[in-house]
Amino acid sequence: MIETIKELKEGYLSQVIHKLTDLMIANNAIIVMEDFEFRFQAWKAESGKQVIRSFEKMLIDSSITS
Repeated sequence: MIETIKELKEGYLSQVIHKLTDLMIANNAIIVMEDFEFRFQAWKAESGKQVIRSFEKMLIDSSITS
């Protein structure tokens, strides 16, 4: 069950990254992200941190390869 949820999160993030990079290219845009680390200190859900970290990593990796 946990592996299935992990795969769903990765698939969703992959689709979001794909759409964002398409929009960036089409509009000659950049993305600026705020550092949310201080806000997550109050929020104890580690999975939330992992989703944000995965999103950031996938976005960076995507922009390097594009």
